[in-house]
Amino acid sequence: VVIPNSVGCDSQIVVNITLDESSPAQRVEENICAGESVTYFGQEFSTNGHYLIHYPNGTCRDTLILDVFVHPLDTVEVTDTICDGELYTVGTNSYGATGVYTTTLSNAMGCDSVVTLNLTVLESYEVDVEATICEGESTIVNGVAYTQTGSYSQTVTAMNGCDSVISIDVVVIGEADTQVIDRVICAGESTMVGTEVFTASGTYYVTVSNTDCEQVVE
Repeated sequence: VVIPNSVGCDSQIVVNITLDESSPAQRVEENICAGESVTYFGQEFSTNGHYLIHYPNGTCRDTLILDVFVHPLDTVEVTDTICDGELYTVGTNSYGATGVYTTTLSNAMGCDSVVTLNLTVLESYEVDVEATICEGESTIVNGVAYTQTGSYSQTVTAMNGCDSVISIDVVVIGEADTQVIDRVICAGESTMVGTEVFTASGTYYVTVSNTDCEQVVE
């Protein structure tokens, strides 16, 4: 380069230039959950977007292309029913009572997924049937005929779709003077023979009859 000096004469200046080439622009993709952020070179990003970030690299400046994808939180509401004694499981939590429950899970992107469960527990029923019949007769419960003295049970499906237990106690009056019946009950429960109700351990004598026959039961 030739330039005039202060007295009007030419001065020659030699300039040596070295080209320091910048690196090609890098591209980065970030997937984050709603409420989170990422930071690059002192800049914070928390919304969806395509960003160009210029940053120093030695004597030059490089460019970073940043694509940010923000994934929203999932919110799911479930309404369901179970039968009494069953459990409803969401994630690692199990519920067995009527109520509204909230469980936080992790979705496929690793973000929170909030599940709200509206759970209703349906009642299971227990029905007791007492029958006294003459020898040679039968009593029919839910299509099943019983002809011998004894305790029986049936499990049927109620109208609400849950199991119901029918407990059946049959006394057959025969020709013998006395018939022996053994019953086992839990504390607080009762059992009926004929028209008599028993709640405590013991040996009892009961005269049972219907309109056609009569007998003593021990």
